Amino acid sequence: MIALSLTPNVRRHKFQMHHYRDCAGDPLKNWRCELLSLAYFSLQQQREVGAAPHRGNANKPLTKQGKANPIGKQTKAPRRQTIQPKPNPHSQRSKIPTTRAAAQSPQSQILKRKMPALNALKAFEVAGRTGSFTRAAELLNVTQSAVSRQVRQLEAQLGETLLQRHHHHLELSAAGRILLQALQQSFDRIELTVRSLQEKTHRNRLRINAPPTFTSRWLMPRLGRLRDAHPHLELSLSTRLDDNLAESGVLDCAIRFGNGEWEGFDNRLLMNERHIAVCAPALLARQAGRAAIDLNQFTLLHVLASADQRYQTWQHWLKAAGIDNVDTRGGYEFDLLDHAIRAAIDGLGVTIADRHMIGRELAEGQLVQVLNVHVDGHQSYWLITRAEQDELPHVALFRDWLQQEIWLTERALDSSESAQLGEAR
Repeated sequence: MIALSLTPNVRRHKFQMHHYRDCAGDPLKNWRCELLSLAYFSLQQQREVGAAPHRGNANKPLTKQGKANPIGKQTKAPRRQTIQPKPNPHSQRSKIPTTRAAAQSPQSQILKRKMPALNALKAFEVAGRTGSFTRAAELLNVTQSAVSRQVRQLEAQLGETLLQRHHHHLELSAAGRILLQALQQSFDRIELTVRSLQEKTHRNRLRINAPPTFTSRWLMPRLGRLRDAHPHLELSLSTRLDDNLAESGVLDCAIRFGNGEWEGFDNRLLMNERHIAVCAPALLARQAGRAAIDLNQFTLLHVLASADQRYQTWQHWLKAAGIDNVDTRGGYEFDLLDHAIRAAIDGLGVTIADRHMIGRELAEGQLVQVLNVHVDGHQSYWLITRAEQDELPHVALFRDWLQQEIWLTERALDSSESAQLGEAR
């Protein structure tokens, strides 16, 4: 009998040698012996594999116990082949590739990639970004329980807690923040690459989102220079406040107003606010001849930061001007600075505005300063791009043009302020 502890190749060889001694010189017997050898070898291999799992170590050779072959050889089922008469047993050894060679094949590389399910990764990415299973379910068009289950399975697979569950929100753990950032960058790259392939005729189109006031008062008057400098660049510009670079694969970049703390993105400072108090010339003329301007005689125009909260620009400006006893509780409120500026131009009252946004109105005399007091704002304008994508050709081109225009604006403002100081002296 043949010992079952031998490896498949060795057992097959010994089995062949035993029967070939009885079949020597007879082609028909040689052919039958070869078939019998193949059948015996195949049967023994099936017995050893048995109920071996089809997943996990599918690319590793198995022994009778289902463990990796210590010899490092891969076994495979015999293929049907034509047998020549008088075969040489030594020349019929199957040429089985080594484990190292098999691991270098493309199919083996695919099998070796250890990746969680894509649906689980996407469920976690949306839940981690929104901080809510319910919101993630709405965006993914699935049930809340399905999102929760996918994230829980991902955590079990990784052996890490990714989301801390609280009563009304989710909080990223340290591991969750690392994974979320990697997933966002990867999904963004995939989405942008797919879009560039789909839109072969629009590879020079830049899609940006910017605040309404910045767009209408600063960016729009300068777009003609952008077109003249870069005629091949196409632009899609939106001002919807709910457009989010993190949730939109359409946008290439965004201009935001704030403190520059947008996690997971590259934030580049464009310009700081410089607040001044302005009104229509006719309105200021009513105070002519008085020793000091009484702001309580004017309607104060405010800008809302939220539905029930104003920006504190009036308080900051009054403090810098050294003016007390001004009641700032009344006045008109607007959700956009652009509306407050237009109201001031129309003579409704006095507003605090960023000088960058009213350069043309000041130059044309539609607005005048109430006092020569300038206050740096607490927030600024920023260019926001996805991580590692700010060097895309059309994004880099727009970024460089923005910086050049801002430099020209700052130089013009400095010259104007210097002239005003000289006149005041």
